[in-house]
Amino acid sequence: MATTPVSFDDLPEPVRAAVEARTGSIRNLLITDRAHRVDWGWATRGAAWLDAGYWAVWLIAAGGHLPGEAEAWEERIPAWRSEPADGVEVFAEANARIWEEIAEADPDPWTDRMVAAAQRWRDFRKGRS
Repeated sequence: MATTPVSFDDLPEPVRAAVEARTGSIRNLLITDRAHRVDWGWATRGAAWLDAGYWAVWLIAAGGHLPGEAEAWEERIPAWRSEPADGVEVFAEANARIWEEIAEADPDPWTDRMVAAAQRWRDFRKGRS
């Protein structure tokens, strides 16, 4: 799978704040006003544009972006610009459903924010078709 480098400085602040550290037992850190360990246990192989798709939900949930603003950041990623629109809509729907399922099994305020963000992005994508 080919990747295209993107300057770290060109990424949105919430994404720049997600720093992957490969030292000791800490795998990922989220740096805001303090450091948080982030579990990226869902890492998997897939289309290059999927990472940018996940960013949409994170930018909406944690960064306070509107779905269109989140997608404007995604447009800066070459793989995103070549994504199939119907594939993104299916991905957005699946992402909303998985967060709904997670929230049903283990509700908490953070999960609720992720559900709301995933639903907002899914609804935004549906409105574009």
